Amino acid sequence: MNKKKMGGQSEAKVAERVEALLKKMSIAEKVGQLTQVGGADWNRGPKPEDVIRKGGAGSVLWLNNTNKFNVLQKIAVEESPSGIPLLFALDVIHGYRTIFPVPLGM
Repeated sequence: MNKKKMGGQSEAKVAERVEALLKKMSIAEKVGQLTQVGGADWNRGPKPEDVIRKGGAGSVLWLNNTNKFNVLQKIAVEESPSGIPLLFALDVIHGYRTIFPVPLGM
């Protein structure tokens, strides 16, 4: 058996916790983990706070306000059904700051 430590726990213990969480989650919550909401103030969709609170999102795009990062993360961990932390991303479009393409696309 692999005795590798992850966050102070054995890999087997982490796997058990993951399996238990997945069994507890509804299909809607699992799909929510694959969903990304917009965090920018100009976003016209539903408020990210409401979506996250219901377990309807696993990540947030276009957010650059550290206070809002903290608020949304707290909602995800403390108020959503699964308590899974969010992933945050910021998309970089070429031409926004320079005329050159992003390195990823080169």
